[in-house]
Amino acid sequence: MHLKKNIGLGLAFLLLLVIPGCMKDESGFPMDTGGDGLVVIGDPQIAVASLRMQDGWHYLQLDESDAVYIYNQQDLSSYGDAIRVLVQYVEVGGYTSPSAYDRVVYINWIELLEQGETEAGAADDPVDIVVDWITSVEDGFLTLHYQIEATGKVQHRFSIGRDDAPYGLLLRHDADGDMDGVLTEGIVWFPLSGLLPDTEGETVELTLRYQALDGQEKMLTFDYRTRK
Repeated sequence: MHLKKNIGLGLAFLLLLVIPGCMKDESGFPMDTGGDGLVVIGDPQIAVASLRMQDGWHYLQLDESDAVYIYNQQDLSSYGDAIRVLVQYVEVGGYTSPSAYDRVVYINWIELLEQGETEAGAADDPVDIVVDWITSVEDGFLTLHYQIEATGKVQHRFSIGRDDAPYGLLLRHDADGDMDGVLTEGIVWFPLSGLLPDTEGETVELTLRYQALDGQEKMLTFDYRTRK
């Protein structure tokens, strides 16, 4: 599944992300080609993607099979490797990538998403998971679009840990006592490498259990295959 939406929907959702901690950093990269011959191909796209590095340069892993080279590498010099981001990009031509990738993109803006913990905490405060284009298991990460009740004054924490099933996970939400606010949305992601058994190239069912806002325990299922 290619996790991207058109610019109108993406910006509408971005306006909802107001709780402190949902976004750790933000950068605006103006589309200024400086007369270097770049040609914009198609409309801007918004995606939840992996920002990865190879040989000292960054690329975007848009889904399991779609990786693209980033033209404006200098704007990402402070960014790390293997992190999840919300990004707006546009495909460009007129530039030959020094990598093996067929496509080149120019990043207009990028947001680092909140990384959760991979050892389940004791708190089990309620949280709802929105099943949409953001909530996914791909490229070795679990990414969740969540809803909580919060005032925005306290940092909420999220963690996952192993469940009884071979590929089962428990989601824990620690509200730190802040559960009397308004319905608030955000995104959190977790690396799955080393947490689950190797699927040895097979696709298996991953389950995620959590305590929902209505007081019921709920479970989501995903297709999962260990990243190679």
